[in-house]
Amino acid sequence: MFIALVVAAVASLGTPLGSETSSAMSFSYSVRSVGYSLGSAIGGLILTLDRRSSETTS
Repeated sequence: MFIALVVAAVASLGTPLGSETSSAMSFSYSVRSVGYSLGSAIGGLILTLDRRSSETTS
């Protein structure tokens, strides 16, 4: 009974418009892609700097 009331309450609030949902998903995808790119670039930089420092010490 309680679950049915919760479902009815949520349904009465309305659902987001399709354009709002797709816009939020596109924004999330863009932020995730930029984050992956930055993480990869920082990782490459760290590896390069570490390799250079190990070459100078040997």
